[in-house]
Amino acid sequence: PYRGTVCVFPGRGEYIEKYFEVVADLRRRGYAVAAMDWRGQGGSARMLANPRKGYVRTFADYDRDLASFMEQVVLPTCPGPYIALAHSMGGNILLRNAVDPASHFERMVLSAPMIAFAIATIGASLR
Repeated sequence: PYRGTVCVFPGRGEYIEKYFEVVADLRRRGYAVAAMDWRGQGGSARMLANPRKGYVRTFADYDRDLASFMEQVVLPTCPGPYIALAHSMGGNILLRNAVDPASHFERMVLSAPMIAFAIATIGASLR
């Protein structure tokens, strides 16, 4: 029996194979693992003729990819509870998902999420 499923979401320009050691460690600790490459990255399809360029019209495309991955791969085949492990751009997308009432994740671990702070809004100097 598994303790749950950790879903791995790489950063911009990364690919799931980079996380093989992490996946092995998680499996040794009793977790099932599911991972995906974002569109235009890793082994996924490209929207442009240049295979080195990733492209989306809007980040909402990534939100839809996340929803499809969960509905078509994770929920039907992987045991809960669900934990997200995301880096950089993957962290940004998962932060967007964290405020969605329909999110399937009980926990999220985000490494260096790709975010920016509006200094005028927070009233502090980050320089």
